[in-house]
Amino acid sequence: MPAKVSFRETRLRHYIALLKIYLPRSRAILVIKLRCTQITEIKCKRCRTMLFTEEASPSLTAHGQAIGVGARNTRCNSDVPEDCLFLAEDSMPDWIHEVVDRENWTKGKLHCPLCHARIGTFDFVSSKKCHCGEYVPPPIRITYSKIDVPHR
Repeated sequence: MPAKVSFRETRLRHYIALLKIYLPRSRAILVIKLRCTQITEIKCKRCRTMLFTEEASPSLTAHGQAIGVGARNTRCNSDVPEDCLFLAEDSMPDWIHEVVDRENWTKGKLHCPLCHARIGTFDFVSSKKCHCGEYVPPPIRITYSKIDVPHR
C-alpha cells in the first residue's frame, strides 16, 4: 500500500515541476529555498492578525531561554506547564514598544492592534519569579490561549 502523501507535498512537487520548465536552474533553486523556508508567525486568536514573527522576536521561557532550546537544562524542578511565552525587551516588535512607551515603561496590558483583544501583559516594575522561585522571567508576557502558534 503506498504511503499517504500530504496535499502540501503534492503541491510542492507540482510547483517544482513548473519551475523546472519555466525558470533557469539557478533561479528555480533560489525560489524553492525561499518557499521552503518557514517563518513562524504568531497571530491573534480572534482576528488572525500577525502580531510578530519568531525570527524577529524570539519567544522565551520563564527562565529567559529560547523555547525548545535547552529548556530542560535549568535547575527548575517545577512540573507546572507554562501557559505563556515571554519576549525580551530588546527584541520586542515595534507596536509593543509603542504601547510600553505610552505606559512609561511601568506595567500594563497588551492588546491586539486590530481587534483590541487582550493578548498579554508587561511589567517592568516588579520582578516576579517563575514557579520554581529561582528565575525572573522577561517582563513581556503573552498568553498562549490568546494567540495562534503553529505547530513545530
